[in-house]
Amino acid sequence: MTQQEKFAIWDATYPEIKEVRAYLDRMCGKTPLPLLYLYPKDNKVRVTQDVLIEEKDRLVGIFLDENTVVYLKSLTKDSISSLYEGDAVWGLTDKEVKAWVKNHFTDLPNVRAATKKDIKLLNNKRHLFSTTLEILQYHHLDTPHLSSTHLGWIKDNAYTIEHWDGETRIFYYLEHSGDLLVFSDYTADEIAKATVRDQFFRP
Repeated sequence: MTQQEKFAIWDATYPEIKEVRAYLDRMCGKTPLPLLYLYPKDNKVRVTQDVLIEEKDRLVGIFLDENTVVYLKSLTKDSISSLYEGDAVWGLTDKEVKAWVKNHFTDLPNVRAATKKDIKLLNNKRHLFSTTLEILQYHHLDTPHLSSTHLGWIKDNAYTIEHWDGETRIFYYLEHSGDLLVFSDYTADEIAKATVRDQFFRP
């Protein structure tokens, strides 16, 4: 099929301007939510809506607002399975989840496993967040595996993850619903925070 024939098929669908823009954003790697790139050696950050393929190893998260970052690295079934043998995974508690987060996000500020407040914020931006993930996936970047129906958050002093439909044992949730997301309030670098507020989340 020639390029002209492809254009003819596209034109025949009478795409709306917003559909054309969404298609171009996907192709060009332009995300609706800003991306956070970290450069720990230089103690620098970069916040942009552009997918920087050459800097993909520096991409760590997505800003949901001027403070809150959701990270692309998440707690998965495999990451937990590698730490526990046999039935021990079924006794996983919130303390062990929090220890895993602390051990794997040592250089990031105010990091935590998802809370109810975090998931509420994310759900308010769910369409923008999902589109951002789809664009990252289109450009072959790793993203969390998430439930299509509900996202979970850690319940304090418990063996369970809560979600809008109830609660589930931590490992069962990871095995059947998806990953547990990790968040932080990014306040350590006020320049980055101001950049996000001024460029991406103006009132």
